[in-house]
Amino acid sequence: MAALDPRPDVVMFQEANRRCIDLVCSRAGLGWRHVAAEIRTAEETDTPVRQRGVALAGTGPAPASAEILHDVPLPERTIHASVELGGVETRVASYHAPPGVTWFEKKPQQAVAFARWLAAQGGRVLFGADANTPEVDHPDFSSTRTHWHSGHSRLDGQPGDDLLWAESKAHHLQDALRVWLRENDEVAADLAAANPSGPLAITHRTGRRKASPGTARRYDCVWISDHFTVEAIDHPYEESVAAGSDHSAVVVDLGVRA
Repeated sequence: MAALDPRPDVVMFQEANRRCIDLVCSRAGLGWRHVAAEIRTAEETDTPVRQRGVALAGTGPAPASAEILHDVPLPERTIHASVELGGVETRVASYHAPPGVTWFEKKPQQAVAFARWLAAQGGRVLFGADANTPEVDHPDFSSTRTHWHSGHSRLDGQPGDDLLWAESKAHHLQDALRVWLRENDEVAADLAAANPSGPLAITHRTGRRKASPGTARRYDCVWISDHFTVEAIDHPYEESVAAGSDHSAVVVDLGVRA
């Protein structure tokens, strides 16, 4: 982030470590931050992982407060605030999906609750996320498939995380990369030809080992309401790994529709 010019208006963090978030924000030139794990009341039974959550930070006017979603399995993996972007109030959120291999049904339960919260939001809205899905990030959005989709045998008829991430979504926001690709036909065609089944970009690799690069995934994303245009988008995976992360940052330049 310190290398970005100009500095980002807002940053949506996942797995924010409270011991170093202030140092990260200082070095990146971010003037304010709100951390979900500081808003949630800790419990005696908390494991160490629950002391890390999501966070929001930025360079413009600081929001007076931030909130988490309480009626979800892992509230510290959600945060939202009203942030002034370009002189206009925007509801900005950060979301981190619980991994299904450890949290099982809590992953789709969290996704469905967040999707329904998004559906109730009016005005300008955007969020950044580590989705821990999709399993198939297909160039044709209708063929995208999440890991815990509706109809999954383990859900016993309950809705799945496709309500947040796939064409059957229960909210009105759009995947910023797909918005950008719709405006850049040649790039979209080249991507589809090179990766007919996706992913559309690489932000993480599952099953990565010393002898294997693992499976390329696009788990990290930014979603936006129709009030925004996407002027540019980048997924600097190699630079992010070199900086010590196992996920790519997602850098998006947004414009505002008239």
